Amino acid sequence: MKSDVDLLLEKLIHQLPVLAADESVAGRAHYETAMACIKLSERFSKVMAITDKYQAKIGEVIHQLRESNDALNRTQETLRQNEARLRLLTENMLDVIWLLDLGIWRLVYVSPSVYKLRGYTPEEVMSQPLDESLSPEFQKEIVGWLESDRDALSLGRTEKVATSRRYEYPTTCQDGSAVWTEALTNYLFDEHGMPSQILGVTRDISEQKAVEETLRYLATTDTLTNLPNRRLFLDRLDQERSRYMRYGKQGALLMLDLDRFKHVNDTHGHAVGDTVLRHVAQALLSSLRKPDFSGRLGGEEFAVFLPETTADGAMQFAERLRRKIAKTSIPAATSAITITLSIGVSRFSQDDRTTDDILARADSSLYLAKEKGRNRVASLLPGDQTRLMTETDLEPQTIHSVS
Repeated sequence: MKSDVDLLLEKLIHQLPVLAADESVAGRAHYETAMACIKLSERFSKVMAITDKYQAKIGEVIHQLRESNDALNRTQETLRQNEARLRLLTENMLDVIWLLDLGIWRLVYVSPSVYKLRGYTPEEVMSQPLDESLSPEFQKEIVGWLESDRDALSLGRTEKVATSRRYEYPTTCQDGSAVWTEALTNYLFDEHGMPSQILGVTRDISEQKAVEETLRYLATTDTLTNLPNRRLFLDRLDQERSRYMRYGKQGALLMLDLDRFKHVNDTHGHAVGDTVLRHVAQALLSSLRKPDFSGRLGGEEFAVFLPETTADGAMQFAERLRRKIAKTSIPAATSAITITLSIGVSRFSQDDRTTDDILARADSSLYLAKEKGRNRVASLLPGDQTRLMTETDLEPQTIHSVS
């Protein structure tokens, strides 16, 4: 069905010959008006044709825009959900994620989990001097890595740059306490391929450290007396021998053995025997100077090392210790127990090839004290005379010369 515009256009075209034949002024004006309308109609038709031609494409574009907008909305919703999940994760995880800007040497991000670890909010941590978050030792370690890695990267030696690093350090908490932590770090690089930031993950390793400390304690300590065990004592003695060989630092070694300890165990039981051993250990500890150290070598045998001590000084220390133990009564179920010590003394010699040499001399000195009646101090000192101390002496007695 034709529109009113189309019907009007056909009527104008039909009347054109009549209007053209009218040569009057009014006729010519009507003719020109009709022609203008016809031309305007033709232009309108062309515009409509173009509109019709692109209308479908415009519709497709609008449809695509609507689909893109829907997709964008879905993406934004997904991002909101992921952001919520990430916030939930960072707020409830135990590990602390942090970002150190190497340009300004400050933390520019810290996850909320830092509050559980240290008692500070992320904003408080980021406003703190770096020394309060990362120990000076850890910062020094980072600077060392950074200088080395930048040098390697500037030379194109990327294989020299570690992809990640691990470091353990104590970090300070809000209440003033310190907690042992482990940091795992990775670089973030700038457009020039150089480290610009460090991404770190810090976790609490206090329990792990406690287990390590317990294992170290069990490996090096006699659990009955809390003295160093044989292994640790001999390790320290070996270190002292190295100091003697290098610097001439003297020292004396004492070997102690409880007299007739088997009789104590057989008569009063092993529980009382353990009490006796702990008593001797405490007497040892209370008698030592700060640089001295002692240990339980096994059974009822103990050892003491006295750095920077002369032979006479070592003998007199041993005699005072012997008297201290002999004068002390140890309570038992039925009666008080007294215990005595035999002590052998020796010192380092340039002829010693190993630490076992001084141990052997001290052990021989101990055997001599036992042989001479127990409850006494004896020494076999290289280049000196064999000497004994008894319960009545504080000055050493010469027995015979050592060949």
